[in-house]
Amino acid sequence: MIDAYGIRDGGVRQEVIDCPVGVSTVRKPAGATLLLVWACGAGGGGGAGFSRAAGSAGGGGSAGAGGGKITSYLMADFLPDVLQVTVGQGGAAATAGGYSSIVVYGQTSLNAIIVSASGGAAGANGTGSGAATGGTGGVGNSAVSLVNYMGFASGPSQNAGNGGSGAGGGIASGGAGGAANGYASSSNVLPGGGGGGGCTTTDFAGGSSATTSIIALAFITIPGGVAGGGNGNTGIVVPLGRYGIPFGGTGGGSNNSGVGGRGGDGAYGTGGGGGGAGTTGGAGGRGGDGRVLLIWI
Repeated sequence: MIDAYGIRDGGVRQEVIDCPVGVSTVRKPAGATLLLVWACGAGGGGGAGFSRAAGSAGGGGSAGAGGGKITSYLMADFLPDVLQVTVGQGGAAATAGGYSSIVVYGQTSLNAIIVSASGGAAGANGTGSGAATGGTGGVGNSAVSLVNYMGFASGPSQNAGNGGSGAGGGIASGGAGGAANGYASSSNVLPGGGGGGGCTTTDFAGGSSATTSIIALAFITIPGGVAGGGNGNTGIVVPLGRYGIPFGGTGGGSNNSGVGGRGGDGAYGTGGGGGGAGTTGGAGGRGGDGRVLLIWI
């Protein structure tokens, strides 16, 4: 029986590495037989709310999207002695999240990619008409050539998923930011954020982040920023297992006569919330950093 937190029955030690953001190198441990990988790209940043004169129409910024994710099981004997690991940085406001990857150290060819997960797209800034559209989720994938060579192109050895799209901003004529529907399907693993509120003369709240019935937890709702310029909430990590379940940032509330609320920052791999409209539009929230977990057995 495998104990993922320490050693396996029989005394075979496991090494668990939670790689830092940026580029690092990892050496294959002596005697390792299997590498388990869980990787996700970074979330995209939310867009800013529209800046306009009091009483004029302004839309909320839309939310950034979640990064793609991939899990893989790889035989250590088929891997090089040194791997280069990149963990993507979360996108700043209105900026896409960075990708995460594991490649053969010192190689730049696409054939050297072992696994990769792209970052989530950025949310769009609010405008004076219509509604901003949320970013598109990232995609997790493996490089076909190298993975095919190792005999792990399909089946239980790998499982890729898309990031959830960010929610739209509130309409310029006045409306709440769109809610991020976290974990709405098994193919959208890391959710986007909530959209910022829009307004003319009436203030509206930012979009929330919530679970749906696909996840085996009690329903969870993280509210958006309150009407009148309330800032969106930072995404949380719900305690479950060792690494928890992350949620995106929520949207900022709109403010007819002042500064719109800032979008909340996303937890790891998830999107930042959109900013609310105001005389100065609220800034979008930052996307959560990516993550790469390596478990050598």
